[in-house]
Amino acid sequence: MDKILMKNLFLFNIVSVVFFVSGCSGLHSIPPASYDENTPKNTIKVFFDQWGQVYPKRIDTNIDKVSFGFNYGFNIKMYMEQKGISYNAEKTYTELATEIKKKLKESGENSKLVFLIHGYNNSYKKASDSFAELKKILKPSKDIIYVEVFWDGLYKGKYTFPYPLFYWFDSMTYSNLAGQVGLRKLLNELDDGADINIITHSRGAGVAVSAFSDPKYDSAKYNCDPAKPFDKQKYQVCVPPFESVDKKQFARVNLIMIAPAIGRGHQIKQLKKNMPENSGVYIGFNDNDPALLKSMLKSNQFGDTSFGAVNDYYHSISNEVNIDKQWMQRVRYLGYHKHALNGYLNSTNDDTSCLFWAANLLDMKPRDCGLSRRGN
Repeated sequence: MDKILMKNLFLFNIVSVVFFVSGCSGLHSIPPASYDENTPKNTIKVFFDQWGQVYPKRIDTNIDKVSFGFNYGFNIKMYMEQKGISYNAEKTYTELATEIKKKLKESGENSKLVFLIHGYNNSYKKASDSFAELKKILKPSKDIIYVEVFWDGLYKGKYTFPYPLFYWFDSMTYSNLAGQVGLRKLLNELDDGADINIITHSRGAGVAVSAFSDPKYDSAKYNCDPAKPFDKQKYQVCVPPFESVDKKQFARVNLIMIAPAIGRGHQIKQLKKNMPENSGVYIGFNDNDPALLKSMLKSNQFGDTSFGAVNDYYHSISNEVNIDKQWMQRVRYLGYHKHALNGYLNSTNDDTSCLFWAANLLDMKPRDCGLSRRGN
């Protein structure tokens, strides 16, 4: 049997199984009760559900979970109302923004605001552990206020289908909504002239980019109410109301994306237009990352992930956005053949520290760092 036929049969089997298990597998990533308690003084936590709706800062009881991981539409607003608990998103956003402003003021005029965003297939604990590892690298930098951004990326549980690919499709949409609906709203609540730094891993890039540039959907019903049914034969995605981007609000945005699992569904050229003049994008690129390359598939199949791993695609974007200056830069992780964040953070060449230095998050430039940085 020739290789082309084998590949086609493989693709057919994948598609068949995906349709067979459609709507199944993958646990919703849900925070524990009172998840914001016992948080370090320099950290704020924010959690978005699959629709980009913000969780209240305190939940008095643990939210019921589905043992077998069916991808039913989890809606924190509906859940709380059904339990007889008041839900007020505007109040939560105001509380979060007020807390961020207060911590920045207390930390001093040289403090930096850093948002951390995890990838898909992350439980609450796994995401928290990833954030802790990121903070270890940034520890030499003083006066950092962290905002840990949790989103419903779905994850593998005890009884879920063993292959995360089968809930990757849902998580792509959830990441977009977490950014476009949820994170964008929070950013808009901050003071004018704020410096924003964002660090992402994997599909967390979809959250960050969608906060500044509207993602592309195959077919979407906009201004859609997640609590009401919509025509699923006509639309694949229900997009709740979202705010517009006002780049004048920010002094600068530094966006660091490690192994970004995004592609043609996110418009990097539009991202540049929606960011302030002094902003920059820094990519942790790996043309050996198996999750981004998708093994026997292609990186642009089953959800495009070409941006962080395919040279030709990266250069096509770079040529569009780096016309007048190096707005977007990258480091290449050589010899790392996995997707896990810890391998990127423990790079022997200090590649990740190079990214952080270029984005003004570390003072000491790594010895072999080939990136440049703009003014502090």
